[in-house]
This record gives sequence, C-alpha cells and structure tokens, in this order.
Amino acid sequence: MIWVFAALFAVLCFFAWTIIHELSHVAAAKLGPGVEWWKIKPYPHKNEYLGFVWASCRYRFSNTPTAKQEGWINFAPRLPDFLAAVLFPLGALMPWPFALFWCIFFGAGLIDMFTGSLGISKKSDLQRMITNMRESGWITHAWAFRMLYWVTILISVGVLLLIIL
Repeated sequence: MIWVFAALFAVLCFFAWTIIHELSHVAAAKLGPGVEWWKIKPYPHKNEYLGFVWASCRYRFSNTPTAKQEGWINFAPRLPDFLAAVLFPLGALMPWPFALFWCIFFGAGLIDMFTGSLGISKKSDLQRMITNMRESGWITHAWAFRMLYWVTILISVGVLLLIIL
C-alpha cells in the first residue's frame, strides 16, 4: 500500500517541482527588471513559441532586461535544484516511510536538474542562459553547465549510497 502512495506522491512531486521551477523564473524576473504580470502553466502543453513543453511561464517585464539579467532569470531554477541535491542524501538518515517520501520529493529536484541540463532545444533555459551570458561578457559553453549539473547529481546519489551502505 505504501508503494501506491509513493507513486501518487511522485506524480504530485512532478507538479510541485514544475511550479518551483517556473516560480524561480518569475522571482528572478521580479528581482531583476521587474514584472508587470505573470502566468504559469505547470502541466504538459503546446506553447506557441517553444512547441511542446512540460511546463511554462509567461511574464511581461516592467523594464527591458539586460543580457545578464536574462541569463540569471534562466539560471534561477537551478538554485532550488542544487538545494535538492544537498538535501536528497539526508533521506538515508530518516525513518523508513518518511525517508521514502523525502527522497522522492528531493529526487524530483534532481530530475529537474537533469532534464534542465539537457538543453537540447535552442529555446531551452540552458541554451538561453548561455546565449545571454555570452552577450554579457562570459565566455562559456553549455557543456560546462551540463557537466556541473551531472556531477552534482552523481555526488548527491553517491553520498546517499555511502550513508546507506
């Protein structure tokens, strides 16, 4: 029976992390150039600009953002993902049923980090972040961020396994 609840909780965590992801964009936009209005769609749909997406947010800036501000807006969802990577291994220190749900919730953050690191589309967060950072003077490549995300995930899972074993 616990596995049924865990499966339902995993679906709930998917939507929770899509909301966290999209709200991170909005929060960074509010801190940067400012936002007049915003709207989040935390479910799979077809976006007129991006095509098929798992979730999206739209907002209207109060002021025109600089390339650096747009880079930070696109990077913002990685901050809660890094927090999830730090908190995920702590699930091994908790009592059994709570540990399962803890690891599912923060594991969803690791999945968000992994899927965000793919950045396959030219319109993905990662690709837009790299483009904006290049325009603001950073010389970097998307693979540097991909490797950072993947190593972070591997370290998080490795620490969990070390604690368990």
